[in-house]
Amino acid sequence: YTPVRSDGRRGQMVSETIRNIEPSHPVIHDLRVVGDTSEGGILRAQASYHGGVEKNSTIRWFRVEGSRRTLVGEGREYHVVLDDLGTTIECEYTPRRSDGKTGEPKRTSIGPIAAPQPVASQVRLAGQAAEDGVLNGSAVYSGGREGRSLHKWYRVGRNNARTEVQGNGNSYAIQLQDIGNRMMYEFTPVRSDGVAGEP
Repeated sequence: YTPVRSDGRRGQMVSETIRNIEPSHPVIHDLRVVGDTSEGGILRAQASYHGGVEKNSTIRWFRVEGSRRTLVGEGREYHVVLDDLGTTIECEYTPRRSDGKTGEPKRTSIGPIAAPQPVASQVRLAGQAAEDGVLNGSAVYSGGREGRSLHKWYRVGRNNARTEVQGNGNSYAIQLQDIGNRMMYEFTPVRSDGVAGEP
């Protein structure tokens, strides 16, 4: 501070210094989880940090089933897996300042996690395509827990007419009537709750 008289004469400058400004306590505001809550989806933690410079904050993900809480991941993102279906996913964000000072954790939840529509992919047919040979069909199922998926076999004639034939699940023993025709395997994915996808 420099005092100045009305006639312009200046006095001696005086000053005072206070100690360094301290950052406030680390705090997380507006924590929320965004993203796709179905199997195979990605969840992301979003929040506002306050309290100096943030560094090495901890984000943990928990699967919650009733009173049971299981740690299933760490980091800003979490990939939803089959075991999460029907449960709630909890995000816990613990703020940490660059000097190591840690704040109180904040938590938020999302769910329950839903199963997507059942889907079949990579449908394949293998085996010996000859009389008395055995064909085996296979497919990759996704969309929740698999239930009693359906396997169908068809004999396809020269005019592309299809006739359903009796198989044994995903296998079929070639009969005399099949000679000269093509064989077709059809897989319909069915979820454990009975919901069916496209064949």
